[in-house]
Amino acid sequence: MKAVKKTAVTLLGLLLFITLATPVHAVITEATAFETASKMYQLGILQGKGTLPSGDIDFDLGSNLTRAEFFTTIVRAFGAEQAARFSKPVASFADVSDDTWYSGYVAVAQSLGEQLGINIGKDADTFDPNAPVTKAEALYFMLLFLGISVDSAPEKKHEAWIQQAVELGIISEQDAEVAFRMPDAPATRGEAFIFLDFGYSAKILEGGQSLYTSFVDSVPPVLTLDSYPDVTTASEVRLTGSIRDNKGVAAFAISDGTLRTLS
Repeated sequence: MKAVKKTAVTLLGLLLFITLATPVHAVITEATAFETASKMYQLGILQGKGTLPSGDIDFDLGSNLTRAEFFTTIVRAFGAEQAARFSKPVASFADVSDDTWYSGYVAVAQSLGEQLGINIGKDADTFDPNAPVTKAEALYFMLLFLGISVDSAPEKKHEAWIQQAVELGIISEQDAEVAFRMPDAPATRGEAFIFLDFGYSAKILEGGQSLYTSFVDSVPPVLTLDSYPDVTTASEVRLTGSIRDNKGVAAFAISDGTLRTLS
């Protein structure tokens, strides 16, 4: 693993003081899953599977997400895409061949995991890359890669660490009730993307940063107004201008606390 460790993102100096800002949660629906997948696509964390007749990208949201695909999104969220694609992978599991598309991602995910004391395999020799990731695994490994201590392995005490995620503000109680009724069931791609987006958006890294702002979207958007309004007590003010965002996923806050996304 030495060749991979030299190019993988170093996490040891970046861990956590847990001062969580609760992210915006959404009921898990087909629409919210597509919106989340589109955002992660713009950030380079996932890829589509072709184009729909409507012209939209096909994210295949109803299909299961494999373990290889799941850990690939984690590697990309840590900004380690280049390390996974161009470093020579070192055989880490007996069932991960060097000539597969995911071998570099698995090697980098293992390297990142080792820095945090995480074993991403099913056991010491088996990764099971094509097995579907379960809902339990998706949330469990997302928490671990965020540096959050989890009480037990995903097959035990589901309620305890799901509640832990709720208390930390990473998922809402409503999302937990909807998504984890059957925690051992395979996660659909849409469900897994929403779980991951909750974690990647949580501002839990040093300085109040999230994984997104630390690794894949570090340049803030620039909002330019055509003119600035006078001080007013009117209930509605119309503003015109433009926004420039290198990732295409800009949002801005309104004084009443709401959030608006700009297209």
